[in-house]
Amino acid sequence: MRYAHTSIAAKDFKVLAQFYMDVFNCKIKPQERNLSGDWLDRATGLTSARIQGVHLVLPGHGEKGGTSLGRVTQKEIENVGLLTFVYFRDPEGNIIEIQSWK
Repeated sequence: MRYAHTSIAAKDFKVLAQFYMDVFNCKIKPQERNLSGDWLDRATGLTSARIQGVHLVLPGHGEKGGTSLGRVTQKEIENVGLLTFVYFRDPEGNIIEIQSWK
C-alpha cells in the first residue's frame, strides 16, 4: 500500500486549499468534489454527510509518492490510550510516522 491521501475538514475549503498551495506549493488535482449519499454516511458514521472540496497534490507526489515500511499497528499505552500508527518513506526516502490516539 502507498500513502496517497489525507482529508482535512475545513470551514472554508477554498481558503484552506489556498493556504496549502501558498505554503507547500500544492497543486489542485481537478475536479472539485461534491459528494453525498448512503455510502458516505456509512463511511463517516454521520447522517446526511457531505464532502465538498478539492484534492491537492503535494510536490514530489506521483509515481514515486512514497512506500510502506511496515504494517498499521496498535499498542495500548498505560494511562494514555490506544495508539494506532504506521511508518512509511516519502519520495525522498525520509521516514514518516502517522499516528492516531483513542
